[in-house]
Amino acid sequence: MRIFGEISIPGDKSIAHRAIILASICAGESKIKNVPDSKDVLTTINLIRKCGINIQEKSNYFSIQGGPFSNPDTILDCKNSGTSMRLLAGLLSYKKIPCTLIGDKSLSSRPMERVVDPLIKMGNKIDCINNHAPIKLESFSNQSLGEYQIPIPSAQVKSCLILASLGCSKKTKIIEKIKTRDHLELMINAIDDSILYSDGLEIVIDPNKDKKLDGFEIDIPGDVSSASYLIAAAIMLNKSELIISNLLLNPYRIGFIDTLIEMGADIEVESEEVRFNERVGRIVVRGGKELSPIEITGDKIPYMIDEIPILSLICAHINGKSVISGLEELRYKESDRLEGICHIITDMGGSARIVGKDEIHIEGENKLYNTTKLNNFNDHRLAMMISIAQILSRDAVSYPECIDISFPKFKYLMNQVLEA
Repeated sequence: MRIFGEISIPGDKSIAHRAIILASICAGESKIKNVPDSKDVLTTINLIRKCGINIQEKSNYFSIQGGPFSNPDTILDCKNSGTSMRLLAGLLSYKKIPCTLIGDKSLSSRPMERVVDPLIKMGNKIDCINNHAPIKLESFSNQSLGEYQIPIPSAQVKSCLILASLGCSKKTKIIEKIKTRDHLELMINAIDDSILYSDGLEIVIDPNKDKKLDGFEIDIPGDVSSASYLIAAAIMLNKSELIISNLLLNPYRIGFIDTLIEMGADIEVESEEVRFNERVGRIVVRGGKELSPIEITGDKIPYMIDEIPILSLICAHINGKSVISGLEELRYKESDRLEGICHIITDMGGSARIVGKDEIHIEGENKLYNTTKLNNFNDHRLAMMISIAQILSRDAVSYPECIDISFPKFKYLMNQVLEA
């Protein structure tokens, strides 16, 4: 069995959310190509439509006509999408649209004070019981935060505050502890570099009331987080050669690839270009190399937070002890992913344990079995981790519906390149 062939991955989910939201506040038409059909992104599209924005799906792009927002239904359902909820909290504060943001049971258990607290400090009246959804946006002042340091590394919080700060009359400086994915900043600068300035850990937003952002065109590069599962299968199966074209290579998103190379994986960037301020390229992944265990510290986690489940599976399949720390944020995803990772690996006959509140120790082995009845905790990333475990164990492969949250084409693309 091997992975062999060339594929392109559907557009990056993080960029898609931000491009759709940004297009809604730009003057004129924006055209967005390679929009992924993940449930999370479709949720954002539907919510923006409910706010009065004209979004049409064409043959190979989405057309978004920026314009005035109208008051939506009293309640906007973000379903399972934390990105939708957090970014819309900032967008609707900027546009002064009163409404209530709700979500499903999973989303309602995730912390929201990280966006609500700074929005309240801007003079907005927002009700959020026990720091969880629903978030009730009631009235708006949109005073500048002045200088605000984000207490935890979070691109969602940063994007929320950038959007909200566009409605302020004075400058806002946002300071990060650790640099996180910067897709919204890159997009804004590609349209107009006079509104936002970024220098390392500091982002300054200086809205110009007399100047509007113009509509734009973007071809979204392939989602590197989705690609990670196919990359993992390729490096773990002998005689594999997988080529992925049009792949996002943003330096704050490729921690997983960098880590695999450090472990000894054969991954080569064949070509690279810059499109709409994002680095995009073609990579070649070859299997058969012996990998070494790894120790990863918390400062690297923001660059591979979504890939920790599949990285943990790789560590469980190679001889030696791997240690990954700084993982507390995994407890607040669609499930407690830290606990989920440990359950999956131990139920396969491997060794994984949590040390303290945010560290996982994995004792790797060459062979793991018992993959047919693993619990995915209804979490799309844990479900895809299990699918790859089943491939590596030569078991029947399951593709549960929850995968559609982020990667509906996962089964299709895997079948394209998996050779028995």
